[in-house]
Amino acid sequence: MRIKKRWSVSTQNGGDPKFVLRLVGAIFTIVGSILFGVAWFLDSETKKVAEWPRQEVMIENAEVIRFRDSDNDVMYRPLITFSYRVYGQKVLRDTVSRFQTSSNSPIWAQSIVNQYQVGSKVLAYANPKDPTEAYLDPEISSFFLYIFFGLGGLFATIGVLLVVFAGKIPIKTQAPSE
Repeated sequence: MRIKKRWSVSTQNGGDPKFVLRLVGAIFTIVGSILFGVAWFLDSETKKVAEWPRQEVMIENAEVIRFRDSDNDVMYRPLITFSYRVYGQKVLRDTVSRFQTSSNSPIWAQSIVNQYQVGSKVLAYANPKDPTEAYLDPEISSFFLYIFFGLGGLFATIGVLLVVFAGKIPIKTQAPSE
């Protein structure tokens, strides 16, 4: 013999569970939309940089920097210093990409450093409105974007489902005891 169990929300404590589910759904939808919006902004900024004209730069230094983050965890980031001339003046930059990333993996940071040999000339993306702003690689970590897009979509979807289907959940009412 199989017993069917239906899921229901109780109003024993006097609250309106449909309201609570809709409120939680609205919060999830807002948080998801914010995460998705941040991902969209980062992606659009990255695409803008990729459209900038390219300029030849000289790699001055390439090393892995080890540091501790706010949680006191050991982190690594590539430090690539490059130079180029703007209006006859030498400009020194250390910006690999528009959004600085780090990792707890020295192998990841070293793999980026290995792409830039000291003394070599490479092309960088230079801002046409402010040529002192330049980046070696306009892309940010795809993994980083996928996290924001994925979590944003997941939170927003769960939130919308809670808001839409909260009214269809059966409510078990209990008469007040005397």
